[in-house]
Amino acid sequence: MKKWRVAVVGVGKLGRFHAEKWITLAQANSQLEWVGVYDAQEASSLEFLEKYKIGKIFKSLEEVAASVEAVTIATPSGTHFEITQFFLEKGIHCLVEKPLALGYEEGLKLVTKAKKHSCLLAVGHSERFNPGFQYLKTHWSGDVIGAELIRHSPYAQRVTDVSVIDDLMIHDLDLVSQLCGEGFKVFHKNLMSIRSSKIDGAQVSLKSLVNDSMVTLSALRVAPSLVRTLKVWGQSQSVFLNFQTNELEWCRWDKNEKEAFEVEKETFEKLDHLRLETEEFLLSLQGESKPKTLALGDQVLASLRWRDQIIS
Repeated sequence: MKKWRVAVVGVGKLGRFHAEKWITLAQANSQLEWVGVYDAQEASSLEFLEKYKIGKIFKSLEEVAASVEAVTIATPSGTHFEITQFFLEKGIHCLVEKPLALGYEEGLKLVTKAKKHSCLLAVGHSERFNPGFQYLKTHWSGDVIGAELIRHSPYAQRVTDVSVIDDLMIHDLDLVSQLCGEGFKVFHKNLMSIRSSKIDGAQVSLKSLVNDSMVTLSALRVAPSLVRTLKVWGQSQSVFLNFQTNELEWCRWDKNEKEAFEVEKETFEKLDHLRLETEEFLLSLQGESKPKTLALGDQVLASLRWRDQIIS
């Protein structure tokens, strides 16, 4: 059977987590071979190898492409398009950290190139694997009237090369497309530069193109603590989900019974989203299953389109 050789490109903080997942999977899967890492800053590669003592350090992207069938790309966001395009043109399957690219046009070019070269192109929207969100998506019925998503984080200098839209809000834009569909446009936006030269805070409203449904999003990267929440409501139900604690509260009512309602509370087990994402990418490569939760390239184009509407 085919043996899949894989490497990670970019071994900063997040790239190291990706590499750990591949190393662990390779140790348990005889059809997978962990090959090594490449980083434009060789010191990062050396530090990685010193810690994990497995795999090799590549000197160039060309050397990586000649040695593997698949890569995870975890480089700075502004480099995703160029590096992903390089590997797709070599016929290398790609799992790219979010965002896929800095804009819809770049994203569409990558999706088109992946199809041309028969490559699997997936994006690291690992929040899709949150068990509370999966439960909500599976059990929700009827239309969404409104939703509110909040994603706040403390300041981190390492991610100020891009806006908070590309850094944080892109996660929630993807969740909106998953839960509410793609038929929305940006209705209102308030963008703020606070500690960096980029957008550090954003409040955005999306309005449905077919009805009065509204979605509001708030992203902030100068917050005192982490906040990751989702509220969604329809004609006969409303849900609150805390992504940090995996706690979900679901209220249901009968419109004909003004006083009657029921409340369901669930706390879900915390899972390793990154491992689940990597496992599904591998299973898809091996042809053992079609992607169910994994974000494919063409599925994230809606979030990139909204991203452009917000930043423009």
